[in-house]
Amino acid sequence: MHLNIQETLDFAKSIALQAGKIAMQYQKDGFKVSHKTQINNLVTEADIACENYITEQILTKFPDHAILGEENGANESESDYLWLIDPIDGTTNYAHGYPFFAVSIALSYQDEIILGVTHAPMLNETYFAGKNLGAFLNDSPIKVSTNQSLELSLLATGFPPDRRSNDYTKAITLFTKAQNFIHGVRRSGSACLELAFTACGRLDGFFEIGLKPWDVATGIILIQEAGGQITNFDGKNYKTKYRTIIASNGNIHQELIDYLK
Repeated sequence: MHLNIQETLDFAKSIALQAGKIAMQYQKDGFKVSHKTQINNLVTEADIACENYITEQILTKFPDHAILGEENGANESESDYLWLIDPIDGTTNYAHGYPFFAVSIALSYQDEIILGVTHAPMLNETYFAGKNLGAFLNDSPIKVSTNQSLELSLLATGFPPDRRSNDYTKAITLFTKAQNFIHGVRRSGSACLELAFTACGRLDGFFEIGLKPWDVATGIILIQEAGGQITNFDGKNYKTKYRTIIASNGNIHQELIDYLK
């Protein structure tokens, strides 16, 4: 790998911040909303504009790199480097002016996430991490929580957009099961933010079914660099191809895996 991770992370931060400004300008000026499939699976003009901007900036600087974005899909590059972009994670929140949405940009090298940025413009929070560089919130180092009890934990989860699917039914069942046992389960509507909140210790853990690679890519490096643990429901080290995810402070991880079975 010949790429300088720190310099590339700084680049990713700069375009994430600018994409956040684009999103906020659309909030001010207004935007059109359409639906991808279900009524709760939205896309806005801002999603498209932000992803187009991010993609253009990446290809200007790294013309040979591959890109996978939520709105535009993948380009045809066969590079070892793959950028994963969610221009606005939490689009439904964004469309309603609810502040829990974020720009998410991550970079993988040979299928390993090496850096990521999650920028929440309405919260004025930017989370970022690079391989062996640590994890940060607005330039301050962050670490996962030290809680050792699942029963005393605060977790987060989310639900697949297709409310008719088996995954949705299972997600509701797991939410109810966990909610009845621990301090609480939160659902903000933005997986990348909930992973960031786990990395900085606001949450003790996070679990979900059916997420896409761009939903979780930045969270992977944030959790790892903040000292946490991230796997699928079977306890295997997490890869973006997996359909289930558990992230935690590490202390409660095995107990959470066992509880969700």
